[in-house]
Formats: sequence, C-alpha cells, structure tokens
Amino acid sequence: MRKAARNVTIFRHSSHAEWGHGIIVEENSSKLYLYFENGGRRAFVNDDRYRQMLVRAELSSEDAAALRAKLDKFVPSPKKASSKKKAPSRSSAGHPAA
Repeated sequence: MRKAARNVTIFRHSSHAEWGHGIIVEENSSKLYLYFENGGRRAFVNDDRYRQMLVRAELSSEDAAALRAKLDKFVPSPKKASSKKKAPSRSSAGHPAA
C-alpha cells in the first residue's frame, strides 16, 4: 500500500548553508525542531526572530520528493492515545508509622 503524499515545507537556514535543506519534524509552544540533510536535528526557540532565519527553499518537484523521502524517516509518527491507566501512587497515608 502506498503512503499518502503530504505537503511539507522545505527550508534552509540563512546562516548555515552547509546544513543543506531541512524540514520541521516537531513543534511545540517553546521549541521548533528541524532535520537538515547535512546538519542533522536542530532545535530552535519557537519565536519569530528565529523563524526568520529559516528561508523557504524552492526545489523542483522531483528534488523535493527525493528530499522528503530521505528525511521522512526522521519525522516522528503521531502519538496514539494510550489506553493504559496509571497505577495509583503509593503514599504513606493509611500505613502505620514505623
């Protein structure tokens, strides 16, 4: 079965051309994580001044597809909700003092 294609924005870092092209692999309110083809995984503060350093890359559709295929293995899959319940924590309440 073929994976559905997904649109991924490809970036380059304005100060680190040696890192090559990268894609966002994870994002939360405080951090932005990108994986670059030559620079590996990099973390950035999730703030406009740092996002401005990321420049949208213009690649041919073939080059973009090849890069996505190369970097997709570094994108975490969505987490599934766990059906496991946490065990109640043990507290000293209800236990006789030693």
